Amino acid sequence: AEFFRLNRPNRRRLPTLGDCGAFTYVREKVPPYSVDEVLQFYTACDFDLGISVDHVILDFQPRFDALPTEDVPADLRERQRITLELAAEFWARCRTSKLRLQPLGVAQGWSPRSYAAAVTALEKIGYRYIAVGGLVPLKTTEILTTLAAIHETKSQDTRLHLLGITRIEVLSEFERFGAVSFDS
Repeated sequence: AEFFRLNRPNRRRLPTLGDCGAFTYVREKVPPYSVDEVLQFYTACDFDLGISVDHVILDFQPRFDALPTEDVPADLRERQRITLELAAEFWARCRTSKLRLQPLGVAQGWSPRSYAAAVTALEKIGYRYIAVGGLVPLKTTEILTTLAAIHETKSQDTRLHLLGITRIEVLSEFERFGAVSFDS
């Protein structure tokens, strides 16, 4: 915050969001950072909000919604499992260490229904601010279909952050589905 001169005297502090940059290790089997390393980084940078360590899924296939989960490719299911496991650990560390950082869990999926399931799992952990990842390569219609599926199942008080998405022409639709923030 200090580096970017966000602590402006006599003005409201501009909130900052830390992200571990999952696209930089998308080709790895597992994320190269631990939850503790990421939390140390977020704390050192004095971020107000922090995104849990995640593992991007880049194979979006809406047709997988018609399949039993066990028929979805194992690598996709494994990436989602890792992301949810790390989100649970991140949540626990944030709660037990009394950090002032607001944690965001990350939903990763391979289809609209799998994203909705990830959001439900994150809500069970305790998250009410959830980042939706892996959307960058999707068409706007695919993003909207995914957000609609999430909206059908998410808690009314759960807010969404869209990772890497700034599609100004559909901001009002994103907002209707619970998106309150985005980055690019």
